[in-house]
Amino acid sequence: AVALEKTIYLTLTYISSLFDEDGFPDNWKNVEDFQNIIYRQIEENQCFVLLFLSVVSVCEGAPLPACSSISFIIKAKNEKCNELLKNM
Repeated sequence: AVALEKTIYLTLTYISSLFDEDGFPDNWKNVEDFQNIIYRQIEENQCFVLLFLSVVSVCEGAPLPACSSISFIIKAKNEKCNELLKNM
């Protein structure tokens, strides 16, 4: 419990220090840069997960040798992406 309280205190101290300094533009720029990095990583991970799931779903009904073919997987991915884009 003490470690949790200390962690919360330190987190709040760091957040408070963002707003205490007069360097408003620099601090907000750093926060925005950090947020953009996080958002980009989330988008990239979501894209990867969707790609993985689409390849798995296509490969489920295919024979193993066909599914292991790179061209088969790329073709299947492109078809799934086109399908997803049409439905948006």
